[in-house]
Amino acid sequence: MEMHSYPYRLQGPSVSLIGLLIAIFGGLILFMAWSEPDRFIGLSVGFPLGALLYGTLAALAFVFLCQMGDFRQSCLRGILVMDGVVEFVILQYCLSMRLYVVTDIHNEPTQEKCLSLRLGSSISVIRLALNELCNRPDLTGEALHRHLFHLGGMDEVVDVLKQTISEVGVGLGYSAGGTAIWRACAAGCSFNSVFCVSSTRLREEFSISAPNHVFFGAEDQSKPNSRWLETVPDRFTVFGGVGHSYYLQSASEAACQTVAHISNGMENSA
Repeated sequence: MEMHSYPYRLQGPSVSLIGLLIAIFGGLILFMAWSEPDRFIGLSVGFPLGALLYGTLAALAFVFLCQMGDFRQSCLRGILVMDGVVEFVILQYCLSMRLYVVTDIHNEPTQEKCLSLRLGSSISVIRLALNELCNRPDLTGEALHRHLFHLGGMDEVVDVLKQTISEVGVGLGYSAGGTAIWRACAAGCSFNSVFCVSSTRLREEFSISAPNHVFFGAEDQSKPNSRWLETVPDRFTVFGGVGHSYYLQSASEAACQTVAHISNGMENSA
């Protein structure tokens, strides 16, 4: 069976925790060398052999601890897995994955036109509407937009999202819905990854911790400028020849490419 190497990322907090555990282990071994120099792991080996064995083990632990600095500087590592195993792991991940979709101010796209429909039937999709999240189901369109961005409605949306999203999942937001997911992530809501489609109000936002990819149409006059695109999101894609509502044409080339990017991003976050 063929073997392949796949990358994984060891984050800074994980490195710190591992380093702390190794330091505690090394200290415990030194204490054992001092307290029972004639024994080794409960076996009577005589003095000073017991102390030497404990000392060697402690030295190896502290040498490994010193190597943790390299992990901090180069967290990306590779893991060898058998052909087929990674596909199985990704499949199991997708079977339990939750995709939180927040629609735009017109409650678009509909479920039938949502890009999530083309990401596979195994994903659990939770659709959320902005007017329901801010407890104003009577509002839609520009009235809802005004309530969200000028009357504090978006803050309520973010609060409700933080209460609603109890399990870590993937966020997909359209237009103002993407801004809601972005702000919820910035406020502490946990996402494996975030995808925002035509969320032009992101031009006023800062970076978030979750891996993210934003999409815009080149003809959308309200999209963030190039400086924002190059410094704030992890990844961005601007599709030529399409405008703000390109995601409503689910069969268009831009929409198909958006689905492909989202699918790849979800696999990478598995």
